[in-house]
Amino acid sequence: MQTARYSRLAICLFAASFMGAGCLQQTPAPSQPAGAFSNMSPAEITKRLVFKEGSSFVLTRTAVRRGDTYELAEQPDQSLRTVTIKHFNGETASFDWKLEERIETDESRQARAADAEAAPEPVYETQTTEGSLSDLDFTESHALYLPLRWPEERTGDRESAVWVSKPVFEELTRTRNSTVYLNVIPALLDAARAAPGLSSAIERFRQQEGAVIGRIDTDFMKAEGDRIEWPVTVNGEQVKVEALRARNWFGEIVILNNGANPLVLKLTVNPPIEGAEDASADMSLLKAMVNFEIPSIQL
Repeated sequence: MQTARYSRLAICLFAASFMGAGCLQQTPAPSQPAGAFSNMSPAEITKRLVFKEGSSFVLTRTAVRRGDTYELAEQPDQSLRTVTIKHFNGETASFDWKLEERIETDESRQARAADAEAAPEPVYETQTTEGSLSDLDFTESHALYLPLRWPEERTGDRESAVWVSKPVFEELTRTRNSTVYLNVIPALLDAARAAPGLSSAIERFRQQEGAVIGRIDTDFMKAEGDRIEWPVTVNGEQVKVEALRARNWFGEIVILNNGANPLVLKLTVNPPIEGAEDASADMSLLKAMVNFEIPSIQL
């Protein structure tokens, strides 16, 4: 009997050496730690997204500043603006921001133009701009203050930057409409001072708004459909949050469905500009300059 037990053990060890399994018990591989939000619904995650001092988020856009003009970005991460919260209490906020734009060097462009067949890899340099905004108004403001206009230092001046205010959020969730001044044209006019080549396209934009303003309220914002799930990275974890979508003549905004932090997760300017086919390239650039999205948040 003892000999039989030894024989079975020998057979088992022999099989395990070839199969990596069998009679001997294997130690299970360590499991990956679950994400902090892995078992939460989008609504639950959304409620937790409240900023404090040191929280931050990243804004992206598809245009970059080059010298005295703008151009469409060739890479999705060419323009990254990091906003770091200094103060946030639901009624007012202050923050620092840092814009990093990767711009292809003149030498790289010349080299690629001279040897189009070889297509050398572009070489980029990073230009950095920093600034701050303080005393934003979340109690009664109906006006955004778009990142395109952000100077190096400024107070909110009755604007809410890239949040909607508490009354706007309540109106959009309860009555489904509100007045929201996106301030697209003032932002473009500010940019035109530095990029005069875009002035004709901006003027066309203004003329089109002037043509319809007697018939419609271009700032009247209406919530569209039901709540939606929106992808965003929070603390390095890809999640979905609850958001609402609203639109006026100028375009569409996606707002985090959190009354304590109604952050605009995306702005898409897309007004119905008639007869703009001959200026489509400039119009695309104007939209890219103003549009933004927030792909990541760090609490």
